[in-house]
Amino acid sequence: MFDELQNDLLLSTSAVAISTAADLPPDDWQAEFLQSPAQQIILNNCRQSGKTTLTAVQAYAQSLLPKSLTLICSPGLRQSTEVLLKINDIEDSLGNPLVKLEDSKLSCVYENGSRIICLPATHTIRGYSAPDLIVIDEAAWVPDVIYGSLRPMQATNADTARIIIMSTPHGKLGFFHDTFVKGKSYDPVTGDGWHKFMVTADDCPRITEEYLARERADTSELMFRQEYYCEFVETEEQVFGTDFIEAAFDTDVETLGYDMTSDLAPLE
Repeated sequence: MFDELQNDLLLSTSAVAISTAADLPPDDWQAEFLQSPAQQIILNNCRQSGKTTLTAVQAYAQSLLPKSLTLICSPGLRQSTEVLLKINDIEDSLGNPLVKLEDSKLSCVYENGSRIICLPATHTIRGYSAPDLIVIDEAAWVPDVIYGSLRPMQATNADTARIIIMSTPHGKLGFFHDTFVKGKSYDPVTGDGWHKFMVTADDCPRITEEYLARERADTSELMFRQEYYCEFVETEEQVFGTDFIEAAFDTDVETLGYDMTSDLAPLE
């Protein structure tokens, strides 16, 4: 199969063609995700729906473009390592059409000058410039400050750069929740906004009804709804609900107009 598709893959960098040729035929929602023209994509998906494989396919498709830089950020080194292992599997399935000049557990450099770098969600991510693709995996567990460090990296190539954030929910706080719930939805005419995907266990043919019935019986209702049906529920360790906390704040209150740094002197 690869012999017939090799030239098309290298010219079109079609993520769907790559996935299919690597013997990873995408589900319908995966094909839509891989073909999305949006520069900003957010995927709210259940456990074991294939997001790590999707990340690997997207990163490999990007690397077919010369001198491209892809950054993959995960909460920890283990997740980052898994992504590169998936990329290696894809390369093996395709017959390694791209020659690697450097290869490690967390990065690789191809002969065409493209790079894929996997990063843990720590302060050490700062310093990269103009990545063509940023993928944030398990985004609900990535601190907001890390997200705030990643986005400015694309300030100088914002017209072409892409960012993809994907995760299973983890409470009603943080950039992943805010982006999916409150972020502007994608407008195919202007190209603005976020192309939003939600993939529950019912959308994944590899998760059976029997398994879900067993999980519902053996886990808490909140965890089941979050992990398999992508609901943003209160975390079980919360004493007060998020809605209750937010209702305690009044943004319409007028400030007193005092400078708290100078003995409460009125501001001029």
